[in-house]
Amino acid sequence: MKNQTELVVKKLINEKKYNFNLYPKKSILDDIAQNLDLLSLGKLSFIGQISCIKNVDLKLEATLRAVVTQKCVVTLVPVQSEIVSKVERLFIKGWTNNLPSSSETMLETVKEVQTDKINLLTIIVEELSLEVPTYPRVERPNEFLINPQKYTSKISDEAVNNPFAILSNFKKEMESQNDDNE
Repeated sequence: MKNQTELVVKKLINEKKYNFNLYPKKSILDDIAQNLDLLSLGKLSFIGQISCIKNVDLKLEATLRAVVTQKCVVTLVPVQSEIVSKVERLFIKGWTNNLPSSSETMLETVKEVQTDKINLLTIIVEELSLEVPTYPRVERPNEFLINPQKYTSKISDEAVNNPFAILSNFKKEMESQNDDNE
């Protein structure tokens, strides 16, 4: 069962402890990036262990690391963010979600109903979707505002009176840069 992404629960319970080191292939990273609407996803690693608790339940403890590239919400310039996240999941046999929950402000281990299999790629995608910045920004957006010529093409005299023409030129330039990168 070494380094598989879909794990059989019965085997995990028999082994008592299972260590994993996942470094997904580029094609998988590209699929995840597309699903999460990212420009790119790289340097992803998911390292941890699954331990058996009370001979029936499983606890996953892992560290997720990745570098994501998104468009800045202000300037549309690509922004890279490094994600490092501690992941804890409890897979409880016969668990129902009718227990009173604790305070919503306190972070706790995610509890899930134990099924026949645990898919580590699904956990990776779920964690990334929670950790990816919602509104990514370049570190110095003022640089764009002070020196827009650096980011835009030549502007005609007609366009000077129309600020939307500047934004339109900027958008076209960014799209052409994205086409070049692909």
